[in-house]
Parts: sequence; structure tokens; C-alpha cells
Amino acid sequence: MSLPILFIYAIILTIILSLILKVNIGYIALILSFIIGIFVMDKSASQVIASWPISLFFRLFAVTFFYGFAIVNGTIDLMGRKLVYMARNFAPIIPYVLWVTAFIIGGMGAGPFAVLVFLTPMVMSIATQIGMPKLLGSAIILFGASAGSFTPISMGGMIVYNICNTQGFPEMADTIIYSTLRNVTILHFIMFTGLYIITKCYKLSATDLERPQAFNQKQRTTLILIIASVILVIVPPFLASIFPGISFLTYVRSKMDIMWVCTLAAILGMVFKIGTEEDALKMVPMSTIILVCGMGVMIDMAAEAGFIDTLIQLLQANVASDLVKYIITLIAAVMSLFSSSFSVVIPTLGQLVFSIGDFTSMAPAVLFSYIAAGAMFAGFSPFSDAGAICIANMPEAAERKRGFWQQFVYLGLGLMVMQLLIFLRILR
Repeated sequence: MSLPILFIYAIILTIILSLILKVNIGYIALILSFIIGIFVMDKSASQVIASWPISLFFRLFAVTFFYGFAIVNGTIDLMGRKLVYMARNFAPIIPYVLWVTAFIIGGMGAGPFAVLVFLTPMVMSIATQIGMPKLLGSAIILFGASAGSFTPISMGGMIVYNICNTQGFPEMADTIIYSTLRNVTILHFIMFTGLYIITKCYKLSATDLERPQAFNQKQRTTLILIIASVILVIVPPFLASIFPGISFLTYVRSKMDIMWVCTLAAILGMVFKIGTEEDALKMVPMSTIILVCGMGVMIDMAAEAGFIDTLIQLLQANVASDLVKYIITLIAAVMSLFSSSFSVVIPTLGQLVFSIGDFTSMAPAVLFSYIAAGAMFAGFSPFSDAGAICIANMPEAAERKRGFWQQFVYLGLGLMVMQLLIFLRILR
């Protein structure tokens, strides 16, 4: 058996074992990587662990650690409640305000899982108060957070940077990020709006929402640190893309890395006592980080063994070039039903886009956005962690049972709509 085929089986086995044993897929990927690396590829343990994506690991840690302060001291929750309260006299737009809130928080770097954990109870509570269907509440959180997860400072953006760097195309990272942000946002906004209309939420009314308290000193300081860090990371790349001839902007853009910016913001947070280190560390999703990085080791070793070339050859031999974009989108969605979008699906399939573009004449940025759109939309499945969390936060047993089947049906409908949007070149 060739090494690339062995790694295909290893990835499948990793997913299956994770489902059966209920063990973090990152640990399983790591031990299988050690076994294959040491006993098949004749590597040392040190050489295997050298594939650990240290840059991605620290980016994820630094961002989630910093935003841990904002979650623990209530800044994020209060910000969301204030936005909703401002719209109380226009109740039909409250679902959109919540969607935008989830988008913004996900896009600021808190990570989709963090958005799910602290925003789901708030959204479901508001849904109860204003009579909004819980299915739309799930869509608000999942679609908003997923769409926002592909900004340059978000988890999705960091994964794109890592893929582009390892594949030797760092200059394409920003193009891929913004193309993915555009297409994922369009898809999720259309599906959210469709569900909004189906559930007749344009008839909502809200009269008894409580007025949120004012931001305290710690929360105001936190907001200043968040705004400053976002400006430092987002604005230089934006200005450099508008004025590419100004060398100073290009220089500043190259230096404003989210790793040190969020590390500095976290240190300043501790200096100004906006929260404690211990509490903020509890908000760092180490399980997710290990999941992403553990799979990263396996994927890096698989790529070294020729895994990417083998998958490309399989696609070329069995799929017409005009159909590749539809097939790869469905593959991403199906894979995401049983494994993590960010740790398995996007890193695995994302590495194919540069080679697939050679025989399909499609831009890698567009192909990547299709993969991300399919993978992230599948998060609406009740089988996924995200979908399960939303169902778990529905207060009534009858609602949870109904929500399970509603999510499943809407997922199937959404995948058909996504293929139609690709065919019509609305997603492009």
C-alpha cells in the first residue's frame, strides 16, 4: 500500500475512532501520526512532532486567551444585550441584530465555539421573551458566527494563513480570506433570511425587554483594548490593499501580526485588572486547539507523503472538471457532519485548491470559499457540536425534539440552495 493511500485510510480511521470512542480527534490523529511516522516513514518522534503547527497553535491561544477576559467580565454579553435593547421598538429586526452580533463577535476573533457557548443562552432567552422560534435562534448563532469566522483575525482566517504558508502561497491568503468571507456570508445570510420569512418573524413584537446596565470600568477598558487590537490587525492590510504603492503601509501590514497584538492586549488586560489570568485561561478552548493542531500534524505528514497529489489524481480521473466545484462542496458538507470543519475538513480539502485550480481553471480563492461554505453550513446539523449545543439550550423537551428534525431538514434544503447559488454564480 502506498503512503498516500495509507494516510487516506488513517484520516478515515481517525474520524471513525473519534466517533466510537468519544475521544478528541486531535489525540487520535497525533498517535496515528506517531505510529505511521516512526514505523512506516522511519522518522524519529522529534521529527513527527516538528509537524505540529506552532504558529497556528499560538495564534489560536493568544486570541482566545485575550477574549477570555471579555467573556469572563461580561463585556461581550452586555454588548449583545445593548444592541438588542436598542432595537426593542423595532422587534422584527431583532433577529438581524442578533445575527450581526454573532457575526461581529465571531469575526473579532473570539472563535465560533466561544460565540456558541456564551451567546446561545442569551439568544434563546430573548427568543422566549419575544416569541421567536428557537429554530431561528439556532440559525442566528450558527449562521452569524460561521460567517464571521473568516475575517483575518478569526479562527478561519488563521487557518487560511497557515494553509497558504505551508503550501507556499502566503501572498494569496488575504484574497482567499475575503473571498471566503464574502461567499460564506452571502450563503448564510440568504438561508437565515429564508428561515426568517418561513417562520414569519416579521410579525414579532417586544415590549418587556429589560434595560441593560451600563458598562463598568473594567468593561470599558476591555472595549478599548478590543477596538485597539482590531484596528491594529485589520486596518493596515485594508489600507495596504487600497494603496499598494505606499511602502510604509506594506511594512506596517507585515508587522501587525495578531499573535503579538493579542498577547500585548492580554498583558495590558492583566495590568489594568479587567479580569484574572486563571479565569481567562478557562475560556481558552484547549480541546479545540488540540483538535485542530493534532489533525494538522497528520495532514502535514500526509502532504509530505504525496497525499495531495493522490487526491488530485483521483478527482481528475473520476470527476469532470465542470463538476468539481459541486462535488467538493458536497464532500466538505458530508465530512463536516461527522468531523470538525476547522480541524479536519477545511485544512484537508483546503490544501487541494491550488492544484485543483490548475486543471479546472478555477481561482483557488473561489474553490476554497466553496469548501468553507459547505463545511460551515453543515454545522447546522444536529449531529455537529454546534447544532447540539443549540438544541441543548432549548428549554422544553418538545422543542428539542422538534428542533432536531427541523435542523436536519433545513440542512438538506440549504445544501440544495447552495448548489443553486454556485450554478447561478451568486457564490463566485
